[in-house]
Amino acid sequence: MKNKYILFAILILIVVVGIIIGVVMMHAQTPYSASVPRDAQAVVLLDMPALSKEPVVHNLLAEKMQSWEELGIGVDKPFYGFVTSDGYFGALCEIPDLDRFVDVVSSKGLVVEKQRGLRWTQYDGWQLCIGSDRCMIIGPGATTDPDMRNRMVEWMRQKESSQSMTDSLLLSEGALRGILSIDLLPSYSTKLIAQALDMTSPLSEAKLQMNLSLQDNSLTLSTKLRTENAHLLESISSLEDTFQPIQGNLLCQGPKEPMLWACFHTQGEKLLNVLRRYPSIRTALIALNFCADVDQMIHSIDGDVSLAIDPQKEERYPALITAEVKQTDVLKVPLQWHDDDMGLYFGVCNGKFYASTDETMAMQATIQNPSELLSNLHFQDESTRLYVTLDAHLFSQQVLPFCPAFIAPLVQHISRVELCVGDSLDSSLNISFDTSLSEIISPLLTK
Repeated sequence: MKNKYILFAILILIVVVGIIIGVVMMHAQTPYSASVPRDAQAVVLLDMPALSKEPVVHNLLAEKMQSWEELGIGVDKPFYGFVTSDGYFGALCEIPDLDRFVDVVSSKGLVVEKQRGLRWTQYDGWQLCIGSDRCMIIGPGATTDPDMRNRMVEWMRQKESSQSMTDSLLLSEGALRGILSIDLLPSYSTKLIAQALDMTSPLSEAKLQMNLSLQDNSLTLSTKLRTENAHLLESISSLEDTFQPIQGNLLCQGPKEPMLWACFHTQGEKLLNVLRRYPSIRTALIALNFCADVDQMIHSIDGDVSLAIDPQKEERYPALITAEVKQTDVLKVPLQWHDDDMGLYFGVCNGKFYASTDETMAMQATIQNPSELLSNLHFQDESTRLYVTLDAHLFSQQVLPFCPAFIAPLVQHISRVELCVGDSLDSSLNISFDTSLSEIISPLLTK
């Protein structure tokens, strides 16, 4: 009899524990970040705690973050922005004080209604959905979409998924980071990428992961191409075989302070195969071959190739191409410049091929011009496969009239732009400014 009571007590205990676990599971909330749509084309994470620690914007953000906190918005957690599969823009943030946030929204004259366990309001075509610990806004035009509320309910109650874009962002570092589908880029960009990689299938399985970091007088955007597509990985490997790490043997060739200088390392036959993938370039090569044996010139390339544009002649932008070449019969001649029907001056000297659109620039091409700008580059210690540097003062003034008002202050202060592309197409874009970044950003945040 005693054993029966013991068994009965154990059974009761198991039932009680089960009920407790069930209640806890029912009320346990998934992280608000799980509400980012899993099929989003792009996701951006703004890490407010990390951003507030950046010296460049710390003082500027302190007051803003305090005002947001007073509205009931969580500023100690990241903000998310995203683009839905059908092109709507969205934002998501944590709401630690629901009642305060709802009161603030109502005080703005917006009508807040309850539906399906959530609170709803709308403003100027944007649909706002408020949960117990999170807020999502979708637009523009979302208020006229008859199915939008159903979709937002689904997203708000979405569970965590190891396949979401958000996970890779949480694992990376940086105050501002994002990831987007290659398909979201302009069509001409995806076409150029597909041709460079010799891809006939869509690039929809590839994603571009980005990270933005801020320094006192510059900002750096780093990108990584992420994919598990075997064909695309093979194409990237093939492109790496064509464009190998730069050796840095042409740093003293050409103008001393070029307005633009670009460099890569390749073998001519492989380069020609890539160039011929582009119809316009293929057509141009056919035309040029009527004037000179351009194919043979390209075939002779074996090493670094550089492009320099002289800043002293802004009207015509004279350019100089320099390339290391292997010894071939067609190029075993002294340096002799020829102005042919193409308007080019070209020749070979000391194992290097030179071609220029300007006679003066061509005649001075072989003179060693140690450049203070380029002397600090050390390609031998890196895996850089493409390097571009641009003195942006001239270009920034030209493009300024076409810039949106919110970005114009940044553009007018750009002094230099540098691009490095390395292994697996990982890239780094550095933009330097002629004044402190905080001085540029301050007016934008106080508006």
